[in-house]
Amino acid sequence: MKLKFLSFLAIIGIVVFASCNKSGKTGLLVPEDAAIVFTINSQSLSEKITWADIQASEWYKEIQQKSTNDDTAMAALVANPEKSGIDIKAGFAFFMKPQNNGGYLVFQGKLKSAADFEAALKNVKQGISIQKKDDLSYTSLDDDAVLTWNSSRFMFIADAPMNLTGDFGGSGRRTRFGTDSLLTFAKTTYALSGKKLLDSDKRFADLVTSKGDLHYWISAEKMYSNSFAGGILSMMKFNSLIEGNISTGTLSFENGKISLAGEQFYGKELAKIMDKYNNEGVSSDVANRLPSGDALAAGVYKLSIPMIIDIIRLAGADGIANSYLGKNNLSLEEIAAAFKGDIAFALTGVEKKTVTNTYDGYDGKPETYTYEKENPKMVFGISIVQDKFNKLYDMLLKEMGGEKPNDIFIKNEKDWFIVGTDSAAQEAFLAGNNKPNYADKLKGHNLNFFVNIPQVIEAFRGKNNDSIANAMVDLSKATWLEFTVNSDYKKSKATYNMEVLLSDKSVNSLKQINKYADQMNALEKKQRAQWETEYNMIDTAVVAPMVIPAPAEPAKPKK
Repeated sequence: MKLKFLSFLAIIGIVVFASCNKSGKTGLLVPEDAAIVFTINSQSLSEKITWADIQASEWYKEIQQKSTNDDTAMAALVANPEKSGIDIKAGFAFFMKPQNNGGYLVFQGKLKSAADFEAALKNVKQGISIQKKDDLSYTSLDDDAVLTWNSSRFMFIADAPMNLTGDFGGSGRRTRFGTDSLLTFAKTTYALSGKKLLDSDKRFADLVTSKGDLHYWISAEKMYSNSFAGGILSMMKFNSLIEGNISTGTLSFENGKISLAGEQFYGKELAKIMDKYNNEGVSSDVANRLPSGDALAAGVYKLSIPMIIDIIRLAGADGIANSYLGKNNLSLEEIAAAFKGDIAFALTGVEKKTVTNTYDGYDGKPETYTYEKENPKMVFGISIVQDKFNKLYDMLLKEMGGEKPNDIFIKNEKDWFIVGTDSAAQEAFLAGNNKPNYADKLKGHNLNFFVNIPQVIEAFRGKNNDSIANAMVDLSKATWLEFTVNSDYKKSKATYNMEVLLSDKSVNSLKQINKYADQMNALEKKQRAQWETEYNMIDTAVVAPMVIPAPAEPAKPKK
C-alpha cells in the first residue's frame, strides 16, 4: 500500500509542477542544511505541454487501460487533479536531509482545501487511518514513511539513508527513523523560518526564482558529512574537498533542444588551489590534431596535473601515493612535471568483424563458433614534456609486463602520448593541422565535448532482419541530433552548459519527446504482439498431441 501512496504523490508531482514566487523568496520550506533539493516550475512547463496533451497520448491511454479496479479512484484523481485539494499554483519541493547517522526525505506542497485532500486520500485507500497530533493530521505508511498535513500544506516524509560512500571502514551502522521521529521532523519543517530556511542563501533563492523548468541544488558537504564521520577517510582530509562544495543547475525544455545550465561552487581551500593555475580554454591547435572527416564523439580538455597533485595533498592522500610511486623511483612532483595537460580524443567509427573461436568439444574434438565483434576506432592524446615523461612511460610498460595489447597502438613522441586503435589516426594526430569538420564544436572553453547521436545509434545497430527493431532505430535517429557539453572555471566557481538537440527546431522539446514516446510505444506494442505470435507458434508445436496410428489388424490364417 505504501507504493500506492508513493505513486499517488509521484503523479501529483507530475501534474502539480512547482511554480516560483517572483517576490525574491521561494515560498518553500527547505531547511538550510538540506543535502539535495529539486523544484519544478509548473507555469513554464504548462506553457510547453499540457496535461491534456499527455492524456491524449496513446502511451498514457495504454497505462490507463491496464489499471485495475483498485486504481479507479487514482485514475479519477489523475484525470482531474484539481479535486485533490492541492494548490497547483503554489511552490513544491523535494529534499533530502542528513540526520545523525541517517537521513530523511520530504516531498511537500500547499493545499487549497485540506478537506478535499483528505477526501482524495480516503478515495485512494479505503479504510485509511487518519490521526491527529497537535495541529497536524497524519497517516502512517508502514514503519518508515508518514504523510502529514495541516490546514495549508502537506508533507510526505520518509526515512532515507545518507551514508553514500559505503562507510569505507566505518562501523556500517546507521540510524533508522520510525513514525514518531518522522513526525518530529515534519513538525520542525513546518515551523522553519528566517535563517533556518535554505532560501536565506541568496544563491538558492536566485536559482529557484530564475527562468527554467527544473532546478536542483546539491551540497556535497551535507550529502557526505555522515560518510566521512568514521573509518579510514576520517583520518585523512577528505572533508577539505567537499567543504562548501555546492552544485546547482537549471533544466529548460526549449524549441528544438533541452538545455542544462549549471554552476559549481567550491570551498575556500579547494578554490585557493584552483585559482593558482591557468584555466584558459583549449587552443584550436589541439582540436585540429583530431582525425578529419566526421566523428561519433570527440572532446578536448585543458587539465592541470600540478593542480591535481595539490588537491591530492589537500586530501592528505599524498603519503599513500608517494609510497606506491616510490617503489618505481617516482614521485608526485615528477608526475606533475611530466604533463602539459592538453587532452584530446575522438571516436570516429565502429569496425565490425566476424570472429571465429575454437574450443574443445565434449568428445575432445575441436568445435568452433562465430560472433560479431565491434571494435571502436578511436584516438586519445595528452600533451607531455617528453624528456620528463619517458621515465613515467617506462613505468607504464613495466606495469604492463612489457607487452602491449594487440588491438591497441601506443605512441610516445613529439611531446604527445597517444593511445588508439587506428595507427593512421595516430600518425595524423602527431602531424597536426587536420582541421576536422567538427573542430568548431571544440573550442572556446576549458572543456568541450560533443556526441553525434544518429551516428552513434547507427554504428551500434545490430545485424537483424527485424523490421520493427530497425524502425525503432530509424525513429531514434530521426528524433535525436546532438549532445554537447562545455565548462569553464573562474574565481572559485565553475560554469557548465549541456544541450541535447532534437530534429524539429520549431517545436518544443517536451512535445517532441511526448510524440517520440508515443511512436516508440506503438512500435513496442507491435513487437510484443509479434513475439507473442512466434511464442504461441512454438508452444503449439511443442505441446501438439502425438498421433499414434491404430494397430494393424492381425492377418487372417490361410485356409
